[in-house]
Amino acid sequence: MDFETLNSVLPVLPLLLGLALVDSLSFGTLAIPVWLLIAPGRPRPHRVLLYLLIIAGFYFVVGALLLQGIDVLLPLTGIDWNDPAVHRFLFFVGAGLVVLSFAIDTKKQRERRAERAASGDTRLGRWRRAITGESEASGSGSSPGGSRTKPGLRPVLMLALVAGILEVATMLPYLAGIGIISANDVPENTRFWLLGGYSLVMILPAIVLLIARLIAGKTVIGPLTRLDDWFNRKSGSAFAWIIGIVGAVIVVHTLPAMQ
Repeated sequence: MDFETLNSVLPVLPLLLGLALVDSLSFGTLAIPVWLLIAPGRPRPHRVLLYLLIIAGFYFVVGALLLQGIDVLLPLTGIDWNDPAVHRFLFFVGAGLVVLSFAIDTKKQRERRAERAASGDTRLGRWRRAITGESEASGSGSSPGGSRTKPGLRPVLMLALVAGILEVATMLPYLAGIGIISANDVPENTRFWLLGGYSLVMILPAIVLLIARLIAGKTVIGPLTRLDDWFNRKSGSAFAWIIGIVGAVIVVHTLPAMQ
């Protein structure tokens, strides 16, 4: 890597790392893997690892396609994305996302989500019932009361692809990261290395939990179950936090234009 390439990459690395870690806490990259890790029976690490690799690969392909599309479309817009006026506009967009994150996480909405979590009527709960045939009465976590069909590799493959497709509309951190890569004139080959690194960091926490599950066995079932319950109860608040963090990253990235 030459000095010019390194100079274009270093400013964006901390932002991309932060965004990737935020993305690692999403429904598809952590909530579903945690659920797979606490499923009844002996752990099947190859299924969890297959799921994670597929969803990381899905993100990488989507990011590569978006970057290629940006390269084609941006010249047609006639907008100079290095113009301080454009950066000032993006600054206010980021500030607006921070404000929006508080607006969509009101006390009334949190109470409503808590009621839904208590009844099992959450997105994660509905996904479980659709995939495993689990009844509502069986609840969440690794409760032995509910009957489940143990998915083979094909259902795990479909689960990863569907989770990735459904998250395309809400992958705000990833979209922000792609925008940062594009705006900083990172060389094309290096862009793909950054996308690959982003996708790997995104699944890293789930891989750490998988290793802990294999090493510590049932000892970590309790903490994983509590984490699973947290996702059921706090998924809406987590999404609001993600919006706020993405807004804050955009603000930090465009702040020099305001000075």
